[in-house]
Amino acid sequence: MTDVPEMSRRTFGRLAGVTACALLPLAVPSRAAAQEAPAVQETDSQIIVDNGEIELTIDKSNGRARSLVYGGRNLVGRGNYDMNSTREGSRLPLPGGETTFSIRQEADFVDVAFTHPPSNDMPCWLTRHHIVRSGETGVHLATSFEHPADLHGFRTDQHRYVVYTAGDTFTHAWVEDDPIGEPWRQAAAKMPTPQEMSQAAVVMDATYDLAGTGSEYPRRYYTKYDWAVYMQEHGLHGLHGLYGNGYGMWAALPNLEAFSGGPVRQDLILHQRTGGPVLLVEPHATHYGAPPIRVEAGQPWQKTYGPYYVHLNRGDDPRQLHEDAAQYARFDAHADLYDRLALPGWTPRADRSTVSGVARIPGVRQWDGALAVLSDNRTPMQDTVLGYNYWTSIGRGGRFEIDHVRPGTYRLTLYGDGIWGEHVIDDVQVGAGQHVRLGAMHWETEEHGRTVFQIGTPNRTSVEFRNGAQFRQYGLYQQFH
Repeated sequence: MTDVPEMSRRTFGRLAGVTACALLPLAVPSRAAAQEAPAVQETDSQIIVDNGEIELTIDKSNGRARSLVYGGRNLVGRGNYDMNSTREGSRLPLPGGETTFSIRQEADFVDVAFTHPPSNDMPCWLTRHHIVRSGETGVHLATSFEHPADLHGFRTDQHRYVVYTAGDTFTHAWVEDDPIGEPWRQAAAKMPTPQEMSQAAVVMDATYDLAGTGSEYPRRYYTKYDWAVYMQEHGLHGLHGLYGNGYGMWAALPNLEAFSGGPVRQDLILHQRTGGPVLLVEPHATHYGAPPIRVEAGQPWQKTYGPYYVHLNRGDDPRQLHEDAAQYARFDAHADLYDRLALPGWTPRADRSTVSGVARIPGVRQWDGALAVLSDNRTPMQDTVLGYNYWTSIGRGGRFEIDHVRPGTYRLTLYGDGIWGEHVIDDVQVGAGQHVRLGAMHWETEEHGRTVFQIGTPNRTSVEFRNGAQFRQYGLYQQFH
């Protein structure tokens, strides 16, 4: 085995051993023979895309989905894209214009794109894509932001896709359990009914007291915040219906590179409402203390979120529905389509790189729970909002490898359970189509004297404290005097 060069914060800038080589093309899943292109029908008020499996209807006036029909049933009452944004700084002239749309029809897909001009509240060009592919039972969603330097600044606290489901098709939720605490979500998968939610008392934002409603939900309180997830291992969540209908609707996230906040971020993904359940794809929000997106006047900024894939399926076994949807939550599941789509801001596989290295801490041999993260340069990883971020587990011997990285300049952060602090290296340069080998990184631990006593363990959780493992349970404060 060849020696790995040592590297620290001080030596990184002078390191001459960073090497790069071209990556081989990534393997892609095989597909059946070419099928007939999706059909497009345009009326005075609607755009209808039909690939023989699904039929998507979009409102021409605002770009919202009016319906999504699969297996003869409409599953979507409304597909919405919403955001909370405000102008910052002085008012500047806007270019004006109205919302426009375009329909791109290729041999095996249709892309319906709506472009919204800058406004006083959102001084940014915004383009939203609905992509339907031949032979698929789902819709790909992507959004691109473009802020020219001559527009005034803004802040965005949240932007997301919200799929408001239709009728009473979906009765159950599928979400992975948290990595800490006792698993509980499988037992609580059956959601309260909209009728039970309507009868329940509202005790907090989107939090309902089900006492007296006759609900079979195993917890007294139902709140959307209980169903939030950590993004570290997340890639799929969904709704399904039992008792005869057997439909499933899933949000498959083949990459989280554009999601704000890195692996430690938590956010909402689905929940029940008095009007029926909703499925969310929320790349950015300020829940759980995350920072907003801030773009200054004079600052050019472009970022593309997605594509993400909303998959529909049918069957009698929820586990099989989940397994079917899970195959689309991999980076290479639709990589060939996304490369051919070539949406503004998308980086094709040939231009993506691998970043590898070896983490070394004196006295540390076990790396259970440790991660390596690439994020916005010179920014705490959890505050990444303007650029892209990537992460992977640190394996045996401190080795790690991060794939599918866009070209750019990043901060590398290494951290792990039971290890105080973070090891941070800025100005990590990643070119196009390279294997960037960072070598061995010697962690310079911080010491402030001799430890007299210690309360808790540095693992970013409350699990070792009283009731700490039940942190996703409204009303927990009632357990303390």
